[in-house]
Amino acid sequence: MSNSTSVKDLKSIVQSLHALERKVLPFLKQDSSLEQLANASGLDKTSVLRALQWLQSKNLVELIFKEVKIAKPSDLGIAYKDKGLPEQIVLKTLLENTSQTNTKLEFGKALQLSNLSQQEFQAAIGVLKKKGLIFVSKTSEGLFLGLIDRDKALQSIENLAEFKVLQKLPVNLEFLSSEELEALKSLINRKKIVVIETSKQVIVKPSQVCKTLAEQFSTGGVEEFIDITPEVLKTKQWKHKKLRVLNVTSPVPKLLFGKKHLIRQAEEFIRQIWLSMGFKEMQGSLIQPSFWNFDALFVPQDHPAREMQDTYYLPFTLKVKHPVVRAVKKAHEQGVAGSTGWRYSWNEKLASKPVLRTHTTVLSALTLKDLKLEELPAKFFAIGHVFRNETLDWKHLFDFIQVEGIVVDENANMKQLKSYLTIFYKMLGYEDVKIKPSYFPYTEPSAEVLVLHKDEWLELGGCGILRPEVVQPLLGKPIPVLAWGLGLERAVLLKYNFKDVRQIYSQDIDFLRSLKAWV
Repeated sequence: MSNSTSVKDLKSIVQSLHALERKVLPFLKQDSSLEQLANASGLDKTSVLRALQWLQSKNLVELIFKEVKIAKPSDLGIAYKDKGLPEQIVLKTLLENTSQTNTKLEFGKALQLSNLSQQEFQAAIGVLKKKGLIFVSKTSEGLFLGLIDRDKALQSIENLAEFKVLQKLPVNLEFLSSEELEALKSLINRKKIVVIETSKQVIVKPSQVCKTLAEQFSTGGVEEFIDITPEVLKTKQWKHKKLRVLNVTSPVPKLLFGKKHLIRQAEEFIRQIWLSMGFKEMQGSLIQPSFWNFDALFVPQDHPAREMQDTYYLPFTLKVKHPVVRAVKKAHEQGVAGSTGWRYSWNEKLASKPVLRTHTTVLSALTLKDLKLEELPAKFFAIGHVFRNETLDWKHLFDFIQVEGIVVDENANMKQLKSYLTIFYKMLGYEDVKIKPSYFPYTEPSAEVLVLHKDEWLELGGCGILRPEVVQPLLGKPIPVLAWGLGLERAVLLKYNFKDVRQIYSQDIDFLRSLKAWV
């Protein structure tokens, strides 16, 4: 590169420098750490790092990130930095309370005068004996301590290697000599004085061009270029000064906007779908009597799903007092609308057992019991937590969110049901939807809903028409009620291509920030 070209390039670089870069540049004459540059420039580390990243994009510096071990004083170590290590305190105590003629001090008296805890005092005695600075003698009168050499003891107080290295903390272990590392090792072995932490350090290596610019900035012989700011425009400084060239391709810090958890995003999106289709939202308690959770839905009282291994029961009773209880009892024992029921003696005590609801269909039962025939047709949905006594693994949770829906209409049929579900799943991003026959305890006919995802048909929920044994006791008339439900987590799992359902509830902030918004 010729001299003329070099000068031209330097001028071009100078004209593009940000104010932060100008403040850091004078100190880039040699390899430095981020901390050193922050101290020298008077800027905070974030501002210095930002300036260095801009300089790196101009090929003026190279940033080397490496992990280093930092020795830091603990809270106890900070206290010792101020008042001295226990061994120094013991030496001072002995120097002040012994003499050339009276060379010993009773152990208990020494402990009292030192104002150290017994643990600190004994640890100090061990260190000083190992260094050959004190003696311990046991006589008929008790245990005594004494100095072996008063001058050496005084010198040790002032030049104790462990105390000197303690005063240096916090420090990068790479910056300690072999003698200092030995002293530090001694402190680490005593525990609770020093902690070793691993952190990332930035080493800045300036290029030759950068060093040349640093020299020029140090002497103040660099032309100034200003930024366009409201003040510059207002005072019309731009007419008299040269403007800095802006580099619109320079990297900028990533902006981390606040956002809701992906589960909350999914809930709100799905809620808006059903509301836009004219549905009303159902809500209710997480704790329900078995009557509403099972019996009202025509689940027999000896059904396996009602066993302890599948359901969370609570240790009290919730007796239901409502006119539909008698009708539900009759449905179970004798049947309705031509059915024969379950043909057993229905037990009110079993129906009074409270449970953490196992499905949001319980809300459909509660809604139907309060619905009046003159209010038909009617459409409802629910989004809520349900609980199953499942073994936690990659595809099962014991607390998950279910999306429920019902349509109460005398003219309702399976064709309408498929239409509702097709519209819903298309709004979730699934163009191809189909249903296939299946079985569920409280619907007849019953079906599974499948969607095409990456050339594979996947089951995303169940649906059907509620049985007359469910509807007639609650509504007073066996009107068709379309019903469906799906696990919200399943939909989220597919959308984000997660392999484990537990990822949905991760609390890893970096992981959550990396996820795209639901819409």
